[in-house]
Amino acid sequence: MTKKLPSLSCYISDKPTIDTAYASHIDHLIIEDSKCSVRSFFDDFGTTNFDKIQILADYARKIYSTSSSQPNHLNHELSLSFNLDLLAHEKDLYIIEKCISKLKEAGINTIRIQDPGLKTIIHQIYPESTIHFNQETGNQNQQSVFEYSKQFDKQTLSLELPSSEIESIIQFTKPNCSKYEIQVQGPILIQYSYRQFLGNHEFYKDLDSPTISVEAMDQEYPGRKFHFYDNPHGHFMYLYFDRCLAQHIPTLISLNLDSWLIDHRNRSLDYLTASGNLYFKALHELSTIDKYVDKLKATCDIPLRGGFFRANKTDQDRKWNADFKDNTSFLGIIVDSEKPNNCLFEPFREFSLPCTIDIITPEDKHIEMTLTELNSLTGEPHISCALDNLYLLPWKKGLVKKSKVFRK
Repeated sequence: MTKKLPSLSCYISDKPTIDTAYASHIDHLIIEDSKCSVRSFFDDFGTTNFDKIQILADYARKIYSTSSSQPNHLNHELSLSFNLDLLAHEKDLYIIEKCISKLKEAGINTIRIQDPGLKTIIHQIYPESTIHFNQETGNQNQQSVFEYSKQFDKQTLSLELPSSEIESIIQFTKPNCSKYEIQVQGPILIQYSYRQFLGNHEFYKDLDSPTISVEAMDQEYPGRKFHFYDNPHGHFMYLYFDRCLAQHIPTLISLNLDSWLIDHRNRSLDYLTASGNLYFKALHELSTIDKYVDKLKATCDIPLRGGFFRANKTDQDRKWNADFKDNTSFLGIIVDSEKPNNCLFEPFREFSLPCTIDIITPEDKHIEMTLTELNSLTGEPHISCALDNLYLLPWKKGLVKKSKVFRK
């Protein structure tokens, strides 16, 4: 029996994005209208109807109907859904009901939500629809995923989950729900508020635009630019790098997820093209993806990293290390340990090899090791250590997560 490949998903708000998605092997399109799609960067706030949904659905179906004549395209049929991720207040219910009625008329039967209470409203208006639960900041443990599996047809798993926990969650909940999605590419939202912090600032009050977008540099870590964005739904803060799981493809494939999500919102169509081609090739010709990674890097000016897929780090971890940042012998921290293969090392300062290190575990055990080279996540050897990179160290007995690394 042939193993089913995951679908490749992306958000679309206009016809050029549909054309790009089709050419980039995307087979699941998530239609957005910013009146009900909270994180859309498209401006539909001036309209009062949802005619756009029907227009985009008809256009996509027409474009994808020729896919059978494209030998290099995916074999999947086109799948359409709508992103109704509005965190609803009472005043929003009328516009939500209007949107759901249009989705029913357009024959789009999968609706993505992050407000569980909308399930009742949706099924009252559109009982034959299926609901995809997309709560990036929730469902972070087995029990919560299990409970949501009983209520929803599909889930997008939290960006905070490392692969080891995703594997455990899937094994725990598989008898109840086998459809899971994970974001493989794109920006990471780290803060949302219903309050419009930028829009209420004196500097921006006279702007005519319903949206405000600014960047701010981290004073403690120069070079890290955080993106802040306000729209009529509230205030958003994004991490200084984009998630990119290109270096974790074998692990990603082994999870056997139903869908891989590419989020190119507030990015270019070139970014979507490069991302779609990259993950399509990863599913079919893994050995050829390096050139596609380089093409993707050329489309954006921010770092591409795995995020929390390999290991999760919290503010508490950072606070635990704060007392050592001025100690010149403190080199970094072990953020993950995979017995008996290797350990994942995050450097806090640059240094050259060879170097003898003293690793101190949380239990205050000392492990000495001489490094002659460091390996990148793809196995490439390095003779120096640079910031904003992760490296693999050989595993030793007793070497555990949160161990500190010092120059001997």
